[in-house]
Amino acid sequence: MLGYPSRDVPGNLGVDDMTLAEVIPAVQRLSAIEKLKLIRILVEDLDLTEDISPLEPFKTYNLPTPYNSFGVGAVLMEALAISIQFS
Repeated sequence: MLGYPSRDVPGNLGVDDMTLAEVIPAVQRLSAIEKLKLIRILVEDLDLTEDISPLEPFKTYNLPTPYNSFGVGAVLMEALAISIQFS
């Protein structure tokens, strides 16, 4: 399993100094459960560090969707037909 030692731990194996290119192959060898645990660790780590989210807490954001946009389906079908003609 991929270690998660800190700099303060004696005998640190240098995991803190690894590049992403060195970590990826080790992560790819993990089982699915271990990958999910790693994701959870990384998300918790992000949650504890600086605010990286561009969204503001308790603010409402308008998220446009195709729901109730009845002409969108026809436009998409037309675009699909054109792309099929030219491929």
